[in-house]
Amino acid sequence: MLIGFSRKTSSILSHQRTFTRAVATQSFQVNGHRYCVPEYGQHVVGICIDGCCPEYLKSAKFHMPNLYQKMLAKSSGHLSIVRSAMPTLTNPNNMSIVTGVSPAHHGISGNYYLDASTGEEVMMTQPELLRCPTIFPEFLNAPHTVVVILTVKHKLLSMLTAGLPSDTQGRWIGLSAERADDETSSSALAKFSNGEMESFRDLLNEWLQVPSVYSAESSLFMLDLGVGLLDFIRRTQPEKRVLAYFSTTDYVSCAS
Repeated sequence: MLIGFSRKTSSILSHQRTFTRAVATQSFQVNGHRYCVPEYGQHVVGICIDGCCPEYLKSAKFHMPNLYQKMLAKSSGHLSIVRSAMPTLTNPNNMSIVTGVSPAHHGISGNYYLDASTGEEVMMTQPELLRCPTIFPEFLNAPHTVVVILTVKHKLLSMLTAGLPSDTQGRWIGLSAERADDETSSSALAKFSNGEMESFRDLLNEWLQVPSVYSAESSLFMLDLGVGLLDFIRRTQPEKRVLAYFSTTDYVSCAS
């Protein structure tokens, strides 16, 4: 399930091929669909809640009153139900969201595929399996833009960041909660922040260690990390137009 927010307005990231409902002066095209670029200083966040469905959210409405009032109750937000990609697995749906096309077009048809030459199952996480680009590289071609991509499981990250420039130059960052405390992630944070951050602990004082990827806390950790990064960008580069994508884990729904 995809939920989208703009951090300056109540606009929703939707399947109407626009990032925000605000008046946009720029647009770009990817895989046959045209998208609007947010206004300067605006942050647009898409959250993939893996393994979720609208009924789960309605049942838990009293535990998350803001989401219920702004979206599910339709008082000030927007709610649309769309068909998921088939099969309803993590990899096909994440890649359908970020490419805007179905698995028949982007090529990620499952979490695994069968290698006919060896008879073995192979996890579909290699970016070279993608048959079309995601929206992120083209978004970065617009001026004053930043991309933030966060996942819980590291296996998704290489496909979600496919096509982004190897030299980030502070323009984009991709991290997984699973490996948030390793040297590569610390280096990415330092490079993105121009040395202001050296660890996730510089953003998250309340988290002393990274939770297990097989826990309910792992998705919360990832979302807190995302909020910290967006606040850092707003503080240090208030003019930037940010497109963020956060993908949770389906541990809670699968373990229930």
